[in-house]
Amino acid sequence: MRYRAPIMIRICPLRRTALFPSVARVNLSPSPQRSTTSWLRAFSTSRTARVPTTETRDGKRNSLDEHMRKLASLQQLISETSIVRLEAALETGNDVLREIRSAFADATSVEEVAKWVKQADELLAQSRKQRTVVGVVGSTGAGKSSMINAVLDEENLVPTNGMRACTATITEIQFNETEDEQAAYRAEIHFIHANDWIQELHALRGDLREPDGDLVGAEQLGSEPRAAIAYDKIRSVYPQLSKEDVAKHGFSPEALAHQAPVKQVLGTVKVITAPTSSAFTELLREYIDSKDRIWDHKNNSDRMEFWPLVKFVRVFVRSRILEPGMVLVDLPGLHDSNAARSAVAARYLQQCTGLWVVAPITRIVDDKVAQNLLGMSFKRQLQFDGLYSAITVVCTKTDDISVTEALRSMPMGHSIRQDCMTMATLEKTEQRLIMESSLVNKRIADLSGLVDKCDEDVEQLELSLESQDNETLDDNTNTSSSEEDSLDDSAERQEKRVDSREEAIRRLASLRAEKKAIRAEKSDLQEKAKSLREDLDKARFDIGGLKSGIKSACIQYRNQYSRPVIRQQFAEGLKELDEESLSGQGEGGHDNSYTRRDYQAIAARLPVFCVSGRAYQRMSGMLRNDEPTTGYLSLEETEITALQQHAQRTVANTRTDTCHWYLTNLHSLVSQLMVQVLTADKPLDLAKDLKDEELAFLEKSLKELSLKTHSAVVKAVDRCDLALQDALNDNFASAATRASKDAPGIAKSWGKPKRDGGIPFSTYRAICVRDGAYEGLSGTKDFNEDLCRPLLNHIALPWERAFSRTIPDIIDALGQDLSQYLSEFQDQMHTRPHLKNSEPYEMVSYRVKNQADSLRKAVKFNKLIKLDDQKKANRSFKPAVQKAMQRAYMLCKSESGTGSFERMKRYMAEQVRSEKKSMFDSAVGAAQDSLEDLLDKLQQNIKSKVEEAIREVSDDYITLIEDHNVLKALTSAQKKIRVLLNNLDSRFQPVLEIPVSTTIGHGNKGDEAADEVSLITSPASAVLESEAEQGTIEYEVTL
Repeated sequence: MRYRAPIMIRICPLRRTALFPSVARVNLSPSPQRSTTSWLRAFSTSRTARVPTTETRDGKRNSLDEHMRKLASLQQLISETSIVRLEAALETGNDVLREIRSAFADATSVEEVAKWVKQADELLAQSRKQRTVVGVVGSTGAGKSSMINAVLDEENLVPTNGMRACTATITEIQFNETEDEQAAYRAEIHFIHANDWIQELHALRGDLREPDGDLVGAEQLGSEPRAAIAYDKIRSVYPQLSKEDVAKHGFSPEALAHQAPVKQVLGTVKVITAPTSSAFTELLREYIDSKDRIWDHKNNSDRMEFWPLVKFVRVFVRSRILEPGMVLVDLPGLHDSNAARSAVAARYLQQCTGLWVVAPITRIVDDKVAQNLLGMSFKRQLQFDGLYSAITVVCTKTDDISVTEALRSMPMGHSIRQDCMTMATLEKTEQRLIMESSLVNKRIADLSGLVDKCDEDVEQLELSLESQDNETLDDNTNTSSSEEDSLDDSAERQEKRVDSREEAIRRLASLRAEKKAIRAEKSDLQEKAKSLREDLDKARFDIGGLKSGIKSACIQYRNQYSRPVIRQQFAEGLKELDEESLSGQGEGGHDNSYTRRDYQAIAARLPVFCVSGRAYQRMSGMLRNDEPTTGYLSLEETEITALQQHAQRTVANTRTDTCHWYLTNLHSLVSQLMVQVLTADKPLDLAKDLKDEELAFLEKSLKELSLKTHSAVVKAVDRCDLALQDALNDNFASAATRASKDAPGIAKSWGKPKRDGGIPFSTYRAICVRDGAYEGLSGTKDFNEDLCRPLLNHIALPWERAFSRTIPDIIDALGQDLSQYLSEFQDQMHTRPHLKNSEPYEMVSYRVKNQADSLRKAVKFNKLIKLDDQKKANRSFKPAVQKAMQRAYMLCKSESGTGSFERMKRYMAEQVRSEKKSMFDSAVGAAQDSLEDLLDKLQQNIKSKVEEAIREVSDDYITLIEDHNVLKALTSAQKKIRVLLNNLDSRFQPVLEIPVSTTIGHGNKGDEAADEVSLITSPASAVLESEAEQGTIEYEVTL
């Protein structure tokens, strides 16, 4: 393909001659039929010519100051930095706008009034919260879901599972505006269309084929991962299909797609609502939870699963983090095997204001996540988009730590070593107290046994004494008939009984004394045991505190160690990218200016957060069935609060610009109304000849202003055009040549043996049937990207430089020039004595100065051209290459049987060889078209800004000179507007008095200042909802 003419042909001077056509009409273009001022006289009403009354300068200044005071607070808020105050000012401004609409409700047929009402409507519409999209990317098991739940102060909004990946679907989460408590949680499940599902089924069927074209045998499904994944995905949707059915008979994608249960959901949007998080999650899980059945092919479940059919899910929840306009998007994979989902993921990435790269802290340093950053192509895209500053690295699972291993890596002089020594001493004390307690308790037990023995002995002795007493009584009452014979025996027995009794009494006394002594000893030992228990409890408490503190110190040490390493790796990744780009430019293409990037400064600016979502949730009252949290002394140490605050900063940065723009335009509208009020009160009342003179001067000055601004815009856009030519056009040619030269070798490398870096058949086929891009178990492979890489390497740095520095500098300078031209115009008007001596003139002059300042601020490249437009331009290369390779992909899709792999490789090589020049010419041509469109849009946007500024200046001076005052005839509206303007400052003044110190948590954990950015103030907390509450499901939309 032949290269196009330079971009500037699309923006030729001839086309630009009508740069400001509408302004030309307003700005008094001369006509041969009438004088240059005749059309202006049409606005005037006949009146007796009078010379304006004179007033003292001080009197006019005091009056002007009075009117300026009405605008003072609003003027001050235009430069306010507090997002809290800005949001409050916006709400107050909306009330003002609604009152303006109400005041003019009966007069919208008047052209000027209709214009003011339209401005009010536009401001009201654009005051709504804008979406700030933050993408969340990371590998499986990275802890994204837990982190998102914690950031949203939810327990399980995004389903999690400790044993497998749970969320397989793109999930967008935004604020729920509804006040219906039964729909506090809502989701829209968007299903793919039938054609997309048929295309994927064809791809999955291809994954089930072997190189000889036969289907993978049923017995091989468990040992062939790609075939197992394909079969699992098919059977998830069609549980009635067995592996034998698939392996032996195959299936028709078209027939499967038209089966009733599947056909009913394809192309539809299903809505689910629930009053509680728990009920909602159970409903949502049915659509986004992928069951782990790859290695369990005996599963006989006949329940259909929806997740393979889901394109994306949009969740609405009342999270305080989302309320200011933040949208979190969980992106499970950037190159989904489903083309529709992959396209959705790409579109979300194009919309992203920020990107959170998530990885477990246990792997993030060793895996060099920040350096590799999801692959070279992803890093290259960030470079083209100029979005390296939008990256945030989130290290998850900081609670997953081995204290023993952590202590080994900490320096010997670390302060925590003293705590370790103290804990070691306490642990010895604990062991000693345990041993002492054991001995004391054993002695107490022994003494308890002795007391029991004493009690038994005492009881026996007391029984013995009682028995002896009974025997003596019997002897005294039972006298023998033979008294002489028994006398001796009785005396002998009596003597023995007396001796035994005395011994028993002595023994009893001894036992009682012994028992008393034992009890006394036992009591003392029990007191000692109590003291030992208290000492042991205290030691254990202190040990627990020290353990928690030591674990906390280990966590914090690892966090602090990881941050600079991650940042350095991030900078190294960018440096590698720059070096590859420089090497890709070939001989003579090296520009030393590109190597001057301050990598250390880039590293220092990278936000890094080391978080534990689960610890935050447990400490906030969630996950009550989990073990208590250790290692965190406060919620802030989990760093979820810091990440929440960082999220608010992301929203606030976008929202601040919106608020400033809004307040500037509101100020312009009310000051324009103030000009109307002033001219109604104190009209200029020039004599006819003086009026004609002033109108002629105004016409001449406005023409000069229009010509100056026209010329400045043309020159600036020409300079942008030339800058793109210098930076890119020459590079486009050499880049296309380089890519054409490298393409055959790249295609050949795909078909090499696996040991030489080639791609095995099953993966090769999976890539081809998906039009060149596939994400499998071993990662992502994209043939189209591989072919584009030499081209992108060649132009990446010039592209980045053009859009990050050269063009923005040109447009910034243009803004300064345009502002200066307005100021010079006002200087000219200030030389008119009949104008400047009037009070309304001072307000008109004030408005021109504000217009000049507003124009300078508005004419900025990033404000005139949305980032999406730049992204669209730099994303035009790969689609062109993919289109050029389409024939080969189609041929590969249809291949089967013996030798199919060799034929597929031949198709690809032949296609690359035959199309290598035209495909890259087309890619470059597509990029050039996008750049031309971008410059067209840039010029049109600048033109619109300048036209509006000149139009307002022209209207103000015509109102002043011609006394063309709309409000004079609108008595009721004029009265209402006067009241509104008189009270304007008192309405905005309280906004400036709002405290600005309210924030969530502390922002220092992420190494960011705790700036005042909080749009919300409620504390982090969560309450478990009743599991008994049920949600509802209904179909809402059918596409």
